[in-house]
Amino acid sequence: MSNNSSNTAIKHSYNFSNVHILAAEDSLINQLIITQMLGVLGCSVEIVENGKEAISKLKNNHYDLILMDCIMPEMDGYKATEIIRQMAENKKRNIPIIALSATIEKDANKKFLAAGMNDYLSKPLKRDELQATLEKWLNESKVIDNINNKESIKQEFFQTTATEILNQKNIQDFHDLMGDRTSEILDKYCDIAQNYIHAISQSVDKKNFNTASDFAHQLKSSSAQIGASEVSKLAESIEKISRKEKPNLFILEDLIKNLKEQQQIVADYIHNNFPVIQST
Repeated sequence: MSNNSSNTAIKHSYNFSNVHILAAEDSLINQLIITQMLGVLGCSVEIVENGKEAISKLKNNHYDLILMDCIMPEMDGYKATEIIRQMAENKKRNIPIIALSATIEKDANKKFLAAGMNDYLSKPLKRDELQATLEKWLNESKVIDNINNKESIKQEFFQTTATEILNQKNIQDFHDLMGDRTSEILDKYCDIAQNYIHAISQSVDKKNFNTASDFAHQLKSSSAQIGASEVSKLAESIEKISRKEKPNLFILEDLIKNLKEQQQIVADYIHNNFPVIQST
C-alpha cells in the first residue's frame, strides 16, 4: 500500500463533551488558543497561570487531564507534577499530565517522563496533535466517535507575497481555529508582543538578564503560535544568551534592534490583512 493512501483515508472526528481539562499556561495568547482548541473539540477547560494554581485547583476539583506548561512563574510544571504525583487521592495522583514545551531538546521525552509527566506536546500547538494526545490518554468512555457527523471544513487561502513575514501554514491553521476571532486575537498579540519587547529592552538596559530571558521566552512561545517565525527565533536567541553566566550585551542589543524591526513588520502585516472591525 502506498503512503499516499493514508492522506485520502477517512479520519475519525471525536467529541470530548464529557471531558474536563485543567491547563497551566502563563502566556495570554497561548491561553486563548488552548481554550479555543479545546472548545472546538468539545472539552470544557479551566486555565491557571502557574503550577501552584494548578495544584490548588486539582485539590478542589475533578479533571480528566492536565496540560502543563514546563516554564512558568512561581512554580514550574516539573515541580507541580512532582507534587501532584505525591497526592494522597489515587485518582488525582494518577491523572494524565501532558507537558507543553516551546523548546523540545534531545531526549526531552525522557526528561518529561522522569518528572512524572505522561507525554508532551510541542509549541506551537496543533489541533490534530492535541486531539491525538487526548484520544491516547483519556478513558475511552470519555471519547465519543462522531465519524458519521464529521463536518466538512471550508478551506480559505491567503493571497500574499510576504510569505517570509508569517508562516503561512501556521497562520492558516490559526485562522481555521479562531474563525471570526482571528483579527481580535492577532491584534491582542501585537499589543502583548510590543509590551514584551519593551520589557526585554528595559531589562537588558538594567542588566536584569533573568527577567529579560523570562520575557523573551513568553514572546518566543506566543509568536510561534501565531506563525511569526522570525520574531520567535530572535526571541529564542535573546532567551538563550540572557541565560548565560556572562551575557554579551552588544549581541543582545543588536538582537533587540532586529527584534523591534521584525515585530513592526509583523504588526503592519497583521493590521493590513486582519483589521479589527470596531463595533458601532
